[in-house]
Amino acid sequence: MATTAESDIRNLRAEIERLRKRRSLLRTVILSDNSTVPRLTRATSTLRNAKSKARVSKALEQADKQQRINTENVYYAGVGVTPFNVHDPDPNAVDDGVVLGLRIDIFDNEEARFPDPYYVFLHRPDPRGHPNYYRIHKHTLPESIGVQDIEFQWLETMHVPNHGIKKLGDDIRAALIVRQNKLNLVKKLARDAEEAHAVETEDEERRVRITNVSSGNRGHTIDIEWEDGSTGTADITDDGLVQDAIVHEPRMASDIPAPVRYNVGRAVRCDLRSATADKMIERLLRIGWA
Repeated sequence: MATTAESDIRNLRAEIERLRKRRSLLRTVILSDNSTVPRLTRATSTLRNAKSKARVSKALEQADKQQRINTENVYYAGVGVTPFNVHDPDPNAVDDGVVLGLRIDIFDNEEARFPDPYYVFLHRPDPRGHPNYYRIHKHTLPESIGVQDIEFQWLETMHVPNHGIKKLGDDIRAALIVRQNKLNLVKKLARDAEEAHAVETEDEERRVRITNVSSGNRGHTIDIEWEDGSTGTADITDDGLVQDAIVHEPRMASDIPAPVRYNVGRAVRCDLRSATADKMIERLLRIGWA
């Protein structure tokens, strides 16, 4: 079990992370307020101290930058998929190097920010014979996104490029949002598992430490490991909720003489349908005694 010092360190790190996020949020709120820029502008005309003017000027620059970021965020949150033109410099590229790019943006609710955007590049393999026929040339999407299936649905069977490409972008973005929700749940479970062991309880001796929480099956499941050798897999819904889990609790075969022993797994199915991360951790900590 964790020592008092280890528990204090984990609690301190969690508090520092919470304060860091709160500081970032308050900074964004202040810089985004409609009254911030007018007040800073008036201050520049009344201040005489050079250092104070320099600080106010820097604050004005940050406020202007935040306003631009807010405008971009509103656009990306509302639109999500932005088309743009690209030229392939390869002299042997098809269609004279004309490439249609799609920028796809999603929002990470766990981190409260936009991650790096994803890109999909399309070209026309036969612009003269089939001018409306596009194929995916390259992309930066994760392997867990079924790009080929989406491409076949909207590009292989559609002959109106605007409709097919729009549906392609929307479906890819929807799949990315589902993936992000699942990754957020994995991160939250890993963090909550660590914090749960930092809290001493009356039945602490019945709790088995969770040593690892990771994403499995290309983001569709959660893989969990305990310090006693138990392993578990939990299914994740598209909304980022735990649907159910199967845990293999090891026990030693009593009829095999020492030191030759074999682990015999006992599968325990746990009803965790639509369980939140907070409730799931407490259930999983006691999974061997459920």
